[in-house]
Amino acid sequence: MPLCQLFEASTLQGISSRLQNITSEQASLSVNWDRELEGLLSELLSFLNIETSNRCTRAGVVVLTGVTGFIGKEVLRQLLNDDRVYTIHCLAVRKPLAQLPVIFAHPKVYVYNGNLGSPQLGLSDSDSFSIF
Repeated sequence: MPLCQLFEASTLQGISSRLQNITSEQASLSVNWDRELEGLLSELLSFLNIETSNRCTRAGVVVLTGVTGFIGKEVLRQLLNDDRVYTIHCLAVRKPLAQLPVIFAHPKVYVYNGNLGSPQLGLSDSDSFSIF
């Protein structure tokens, strides 16, 4: 139901009445987040592929933050399938490795616990030096 229709009802009883009058077809509609985000994600990945192919010919080492989120995991999956990428450093990961999905155990992936708000993202001096 559009929000403007709810505002047309000036009482709780009116709002309740309008909500009860929604047809069963409208009531059964739900958002398919996988389908909704699929287009957005493929657009994002397409954009990323275009940018990387225009900027460099060899990816090699990639540094990521936000990799435990929905989009971050998909970007990680895409990078793992890219033969040009041989090392992926996942920085500022809050969860212990044992609590992460199996994709993080891939030999290309190196996970570093930390926080985006911490100095050096929570990296030790030696880790920071070796990554950057």
